[in-house]
Amino acid sequence: MSTGTQITPSPLSHFSQPASAVIHNFAPPSTATADLQAVQQAALQTALLAGKPRHAVDPSSVRIEVRPSRSSDPDAPGTWRYQYRGRWHTLYLSGDRPEQEAQDAARLAIMCEEAGRRGMIAPHEVPIQAAIEYARGEWKPDAGASLRDWQTFQNYERSLSRIEQYFPGHLLAHFTRKNAARYLDFAGTIRDQRFVDVGEERMISRATAHKDLVHLRMAIRLYSENARLPWSPDPKLPPAPTARHGFFTRETVARMLMACRGYVIDPQTGTWKTVTVVDPETGLTTTRRFRHDAVTIAQRECVRRLIIIGVYSGTRIDASYGLSWRLHPARGCIDIERGLIHRAGYAEDVNKGKPRLTSAMRMQFLVHAKGWRKQDLARGIKHVLHQPRGESQGKPYRSFPYHFWWDVMTDAGLDHHADPHVLCHTAITWLGIDGYDVFVTADLTGRDPQTVRSYYRQWNLTGQKRAVTIGRLPVAKHVDVEDLMSDDRPRRADRYEPRRLNGKHKPSLPRAPKRRSPLKH
Repeated sequence: MSTGTQITPSPLSHFSQPASAVIHNFAPPSTATADLQAVQQAALQTALLAGKPRHAVDPSSVRIEVRPSRSSDPDAPGTWRYQYRGRWHTLYLSGDRPEQEAQDAARLAIMCEEAGRRGMIAPHEVPIQAAIEYARGEWKPDAGASLRDWQTFQNYERSLSRIEQYFPGHLLAHFTRKNAARYLDFAGTIRDQRFVDVGEERMISRATAHKDLVHLRMAIRLYSENARLPWSPDPKLPPAPTARHGFFTRETVARMLMACRGYVIDPQTGTWKTVTVVDPETGLTTTRRFRHDAVTIAQRECVRRLIIIGVYSGTRIDASYGLSWRLHPARGCIDIERGLIHRAGYAEDVNKGKPRLTSAMRMQFLVHAKGWRKQDLARGIKHVLHQPRGESQGKPYRSFPYHFWWDVMTDAGLDHHADPHVLCHTAITWLGIDGYDVFVTADLTGRDPQTVRSYYRQWNLTGQKRAVTIGRLPVAKHVDVEDLMSDDRPRRADRYEPRRLNGKHKPSLPRAPKRRSPLKH
């Protein structure tokens, strides 16, 4: 008989090494049963990392027997051996040991060999695609999830799809700061899928590309925790682009609203485009402003409402196009009777993700909302931003129609910096310029007061101006610098002298009211 091949298990700390490093000296038989569960778990991790399943040998059906001793002693117990893939392998376990112990040792050795055959690879060689696919399955919401959960998953899906196509690397080892910086440089060449349906060639920004890298890091961490990898990449990403905190002036917003009504700015003159109309009956010529047809104006109604909602309430775009006129468990609503705007459904967590708090409506917003509600309910429409025509008339948009927005911005003479999110900055900035307190501004726009104070406090100097106006100076004016440097510092009680009478303290007593003399007639 052949002497067999020595197949040995590797410690758990070596499971991250290549397949060539799986074969080591065989562990003592006494540890075979204890290590069996760990090896089984390692084999499952191996199948997960390999990605492509291969034909495996079932360790439970292993064949074992005692090989007779070749020594001259006829009473020698021999050695246990097992059959694996048509060949016999020696366990170097004495033949007088129990059969169950030999069975466990054989299963342990076969599992270690199968781990190498099934592609046990180092964590550095794990494909990024494996982490992305696992994260997709974990992040995908259930069928009964809310609209907000599906919107969040769509953002994840777009990010992961861009990573799959454009990230310069295919393994976890390639997720480095250098490759992350290269991906940010590719941002100007990656098309934004939100505008594919409308035929617009818009590219993602560097801020969006940076968000893609953050989502990739989240996916890798999730996969690493599930597969129990001993190592996972965690590079320091390049700094995120500076957030845009510009705002629209009141004149700019007026131009945007005029463009929603169908008027167009002439780029050469900077004034409203005009046309000359000749009356066929009288032959008189009339010059009037150019205006789009009624269909285009009706399509831009959603943009007009979004602008008014944004500049007067600071509501984000993802919460604006989901608003309705009635309470809904998964959508926000506008309560005209109470003058409130609920940015989230009553069954949603308002602090999950971006906060969607309830705020009071300013009078400028409430006046417009009352007219919209009257028109919509008369036509049986329940949603604030709805589709104007066709079979889907009155139904909400599944995603905001950005092509209508950019058509309006083009007619208003604005460039690509006129993003819908600037409406939120505009609302907060206008409140600050008008002198509203930081906490009142935060409540009216549904923001954190700390966020408003950090980014928008330079627009509200009312409190500082009140502090420097003419008035009573603080008590510290009586304190001299020399007094502060000495030990005899003035105390607050020593600044005032009590009233005394003949060396005794005279307590202040309430004065009796003066008697008025009767009126003389």
